[in-house]
Amino acid sequence: MLTFTDNISQRIQRQPSKIVITIVGGGNCSHIMAGLFGSNPNYEVRLLTRRPKEWNSQITVEFKLNKPKVIGKIAKISSDPLKVIPGSQWIIISSPVSAHLDILRNIAPFVSPGSYLGTIFAQGGFQYKVKQAFNEVRKNVSDIIVFGCQYIPWACRTKTYGKCAVLLGHKQYLFVAKLPTKCPKASKFYVEMKQLFSIPVRPISNFLSITLTPSNQIIHPARMFGLFGKDFKDDKDNDVLYKREPYFYGELDDRSTDLMQRQSNELQALKNESISRHPDLDLSSVMDLKERIVEMYAAEVGDTSTLRSTIRTNVGWTQLKCPMVPIYSSDKLDSSSPSCPIEPRDKSKGVILKGYKPDFSTRYMWDDIPYGLVVLRSVASLLDVEVPCIDEVLYWGQSVMGKEYLVDGELIGKDIHETGAVSNFGILSPEELFE
Repeated sequence: MLTFTDNISQRIQRQPSKIVITIVGGGNCSHIMAGLFGSNPNYEVRLLTRRPKEWNSQITVEFKLNKPKVIGKIAKISSDPLKVIPGSQWIIISSPVSAHLDILRNIAPFVSPGSYLGTIFAQGGFQYKVKQAFNEVRKNVSDIIVFGCQYIPWACRTKTYGKCAVLLGHKQYLFVAKLPTKCPKASKFYVEMKQLFSIPVRPISNFLSITLTPSNQIIHPARMFGLFGKDFKDDKDNDVLYKREPYFYGELDDRSTDLMQRQSNELQALKNESISRHPDLDLSSVMDLKERIVEMYAAEVGDTSTLRSTIRTNVGWTQLKCPMVPIYSSDKLDSSSPSCPIEPRDKSKGVILKGYKPDFSTRYMWDDIPYGLVVLRSVASLLDVEVPCIDEVLYWGQSVMGKEYLVDGELIGKDIHETGAVSNFGILSPEELFE
């Protein structure tokens, strides 16, 4: 059996003309895609980014365990969609979920009929945003294939922005939803996607399966709440200051694990209620969190006995640290905090590093709460399903963010219009949810 790296290195037969792929966004996955796709002579890779001057035309992808590097070429780099979107057969958005609607509005006027338009991670109702953006410019969304991945294909990190990234781990499969669900180009689409990502593709029959996925939207906020919920006081002068950056997954504690599992159970309740109302609905890909991680990462997980051990021993995750902000001030260190073990730090460049505070500006909060937990909560409201743990994490998260979404058990807060709540896209009944 060929390994993932072997698949990347293996070249398909040269075609008469290149397939044009435009990557939208400049994050970790964009670097990986640019390097991998751009290393294939049958692909022309373009990049739409707000920071075009910071990108090289060649991108290096490094692998763990000293596997051979891959170097890919980018043919065009621009911040102007007019220069890269027209003529693209594939348009793949790789950005924070919170930016999806603005990006779609920016590129919709230039998308060619017959294109494949999608995102590397379709959390938060991506399909609704595509329809809205196309409706606003009076374009027919049925002229294209809209697709979304249920999970990000890789665990990866940018090493040098615009130049190099490291691929730490990859999924065993790509679970992909598309619209329209049935079309003559479906088989061709899936074949091309498998060739593009060098990962087997498993079609899923609807985007609701992605909306209900036990992934970032329950993992990230639960871990942030589990780590910092007891210490955060909404007072910058008195917040607990940590002496180091804890590992986000590698030091997962029981509190965070419990929050994740309880939310996973609530997603199963949403799944079951959806099926009871619509028996023909296929939500088989909405699995329990532990089951999902084991299936997606397989041999990369060292100990699958519990949810905590499964997360802590996933080799692609072990070295990822919590988002923290270094503090060079007189803030008081709390060496008694049980949330994170303490280790000493040295002076750095003549400045005393006092410690670290949690970074609540991260996408772990601003993607996964308004475009994750709020979306789940809005689905729960439509289905009349109680989700007390999601509510608990949501109440804490919105207080940290200075936002108001959930008020007295209802999604009526003043900032709800800024979220991916399904009602914001005209989904006001279970029947519309299941369409």
